[in-house]
Amino acid sequence: VGGWFDDKTVMDEIAKAVSFSNDMRKLGRESIAEILLVTDEKSEYFVTSDPKLTGSHSKGVLNEMTVELLSCGAPVDICRVADLCEIDLSRYKMAVFANVFYLDEKSAEIVRSMRERTLCIFNYATGIYSPHYDISNVQRIVGMGIRERAICFEESDGYSCGVKLPSIEIVDGYD
Repeated sequence: VGGWFDDKTVMDEIAKAVSFSNDMRKLGRESIAEILLVTDEKSEYFVTSDPKLTGSHSKGVLNEMTVELLSCGAPVDICRVADLCEIDLSRYKMAVFANVFYLDEKSAEIVRSMRERTLCIFNYATGIYSPHYDISNVQRIVGMGIRERAICFEESDGYSCGVKLPSIEIVDGYD
């Protein structure tokens, strides 16, 4: 009936590509990564879109952290928090939680259990919204006590010194 693909040679090539793709999908493959990067799209709702006010948990830092981790010389798997209950976590020697502010109770329990066998690196306040904002969630999930303090920006780039940004500091070591 005409069109861009109405050509036997083109259709034969597409058929070969589809057949190759189907054959490749049948092969058994398993990741050899021992490092896991965990991110969460739900947590991004808790971050302001203005990078001048997001500090250490900005999307730019998340992107830079991902690039650096993928450049470390070892294979890295990337998953979302929602995937944690679907994958075998026992092979990972290290897990990096990047901007994971929100955790439901099931995911929080998985993170707590991972701490027993895996080196876990937490960026900023992992689980502070679990399910609602409570600074004690971080102690309960991550095992590190923190407290909130307000910091003040100097007047620059149109922001006055009166702008308060939630900031945290460690008050207790790890459990």
